[in-house]
Amino acid sequence: MLKPLIIETRESVNAHIEKLQQALKDKGINISFLVAKLLYNRGIQTAEDAMAFLYPEYHLLYDPFQLKDMDHAVELIQSHITRDHRIYVYGDYDVDGITSTSILVKILKACGARVEYYIPDRIQEGYGINISAIDWIFNQGASLIISVDTGITAVEQVAYAKEKGMDIIITDHHECQEQIPQADAVINPKQATCSYPFENLAGVGVTFKLAQALAKLYSIDEEFLKDLIEIAAIGTVADIVPLIDENRVIVSVAFERIQKKRMLKQGNKGLNALLELVGAGEKALTAGIIGFQLGPRLNAAGRLGDAKRGVQLFLTDSESQAMDIATELDAENRKRQEMEQDILNEADAIIQNTIDVQSQSILVVAGHNWHHGVIGIVASRLTEKYYRPTVLLTIHDGIASGSARSVEGFSIFDALMESKDLFLKVGGHEMAAGMSLNEENIEPLRRALNHYANEHMTDTTLIPKARVEHNVDLHEVNVEGIEELACLEPYGAGNQEPRFLLKGYVGQTQLMGKEKNHFKMQFLQADDIVDVVAFNSAEYFSDVYRGTEVEIIGTFNINEWKGYKKPQVFLKGMKYESGLEKYFNEAKTVFMDIDHGMIDRVLSQYKFVCTRADCIDLYRKIRMEVGKDNQHIDLIGLNYLVQENQQNLKTLIKSRFILQVFSELGLIELSMIETGCYRIQMKKTESVELEKSTLYNRIC
Repeated sequence: MLKPLIIETRESVNAHIEKLQQALKDKGINISFLVAKLLYNRGIQTAEDAMAFLYPEYHLLYDPFQLKDMDHAVELIQSHITRDHRIYVYGDYDVDGITSTSILVKILKACGARVEYYIPDRIQEGYGINISAIDWIFNQGASLIISVDTGITAVEQVAYAKEKGMDIIITDHHECQEQIPQADAVINPKQATCSYPFENLAGVGVTFKLAQALAKLYSIDEEFLKDLIEIAAIGTVADIVPLIDENRVIVSVAFERIQKKRMLKQGNKGLNALLELVGAGEKALTAGIIGFQLGPRLNAAGRLGDAKRGVQLFLTDSESQAMDIATELDAENRKRQEMEQDILNEADAIIQNTIDVQSQSILVVAGHNWHHGVIGIVASRLTEKYYRPTVLLTIHDGIASGSARSVEGFSIFDALMESKDLFLKVGGHEMAAGMSLNEENIEPLRRALNHYANEHMTDTTLIPKARVEHNVDLHEVNVEGIEELACLEPYGAGNQEPRFLLKGYVGQTQLMGKEKNHFKMQFLQADDIVDVVAFNSAEYFSDVYRGTEVEIIGTFNINEWKGYKKPQVFLKGMKYESGLEKYFNEAKTVFMDIDHGMIDRVLSQYKFVCTRADCIDLYRKIRMEVGKDNQHIDLIGLNYLVQENQQNLKTLIKSRFILQVFSELGLIELSMIETGCYRIQMKKTESVELEKSTLYNRIC
């Protein structure tokens, strides 16, 4: 059966949308009502805001000197460059940190600085500025440290660097704590005392603002800055900050520029090598290509090895060296994927063999010697699969450390803090956290978290939510309309690709791909029809049958083949039509009673007539449909087997009882996989006497 899904639609007032549409028309910009609605959904209510969103251009970037301490920072940097002092850039090991480091090193070299960079080891040093690193940098003869994408909480470390006589500038974008480090300059738009008009820059965005300010001071050509904005876009998308306002300008300008320069065989050598390696050299650059293809390869550098390779990739002017590094990162990423899959398989086996998922609102899973660099990714995948907050721990020498991921509407950080006495270290936010604890505290943590969940979760917390922006009739889905939606790109956090709700019927279904792991179906509404595709979602094939009335959520796409274009829908969620869903839920409850032996209660409530012919008919159908060994049939499959397109509950219940009769007689082996879903193995092939079944004599 399809899993439960709550669909939430955006409510908006048509008059407001029409007003925005008209205001744009008055400025000579004609857009459809749908595009106007999508803009309005994104908080865009005036023609001026709409034009800034639809036409994000470089000149719309804000003055970098509006950032608090920017003037002090560039003056201090200039003084160190003038005195030929050695400057160290201190970055983080993720994509945001790698791109930030690359940009600052490039601009400082352009200003004539003697500059080096330092990125801590993820496993040995952990996140942030550390004392040992400061000592090492000091011993290299550095006089100035500039942090990028880190440092806003490094109060003690900054004080230590100052004690050693070093100057230090912090640039960061993370949330500020109560105490701000006493650095020579702190550039972070989230500071309470900073009046910068946009606070949601990525770390690389803040670094780019510093580059802008330095370029102004040193009269560096704007084209050089636009080269840097290409790198800034990679970190901005990968860090999943909202792609609105200044972030949208950074990414839009960069994407257009990257596209043009690739056609001319120009641009950043490292970026081009990565794009070529992932097969995106000729494709239009999208946030998806960065988020799902480039980002993981750059992140792999820091997860399993040395993140400095990512910086080297963006700094090199050699095409051959760029391809060598990109190839190395690609191999590292494949190694990361294999390691991740191995840990996922082990963790999933632990869940299936030792945890009753239905009784656990929060999953706590621990294993020995799992690589810490991929624990967070695996925790995310388990959370996605089971739609439960998940804590994944790796045990080394009696210490369990790991990551937690949550579901929308439940703060895993608050839950963990209720049991903070169990931890050696814990930190995080609503959706994700990290922690370490003694091994003997794992079981107490599991109990405490689930006790907390029982008190703080609602009935719908563990049901996935899907938000749609517009209910669409199928006749509205056409190539021209889909092409118009391109004006909303690039999509990403804060500007998600619009999802639409359609109601209709399932037509033909099939599995696609070499591994048969992709699902495709025809979707019908009155006389209209469209192809619907779901990648890596083969489970849908057994969840719906031809004629099933469903509601689907999807994004629109154009399928082009031999010059012919036609619309298609990429499936993001599907549920039965509300009446059908109610019917199956009621049936599921009855099946649960039967599975638990409450046969008398069901028979007294649902009186039906069963005949010998009914039994013979169902047996023939089962042999045809699920006659192979270890085939399974679920509630919806049984329903469509016995009464296509019908919702007669008595007929369905009668069929379930007949399966029980066959099991009694040894014709089949019937075992429950989950409520409403059974594994059926055909056993006897010779004739049997139905009357030898006690249950048959009762129901027939």
